[in-house]
Amino acid sequence: AGRLIESLGLKGQGFDSVCISHQHANFFENVSNASFLELKHVIDEVQKAVWLHHQVQLELEVKLVT
Repeated sequence: AGRLIESLGLKGQGFDSVCISHQHANFFENVSNASFLELKHVIDEVQKAVWLHHQVQLELEVKLVT
């Protein structure tokens, strides 16, 4: 997954309060008190971008509890 995200140029990119790690594109960093919804939005956008460019559906390794 990290390589797919990196291939889209998203590694190190910031989205308001959430940043995709500069070291490993599989990790999302809360850089400014991001809410759950902000983090979920970034995850959804990254998953959508990977699907559109690579036709691969990324799945979370964690279970989200709201």
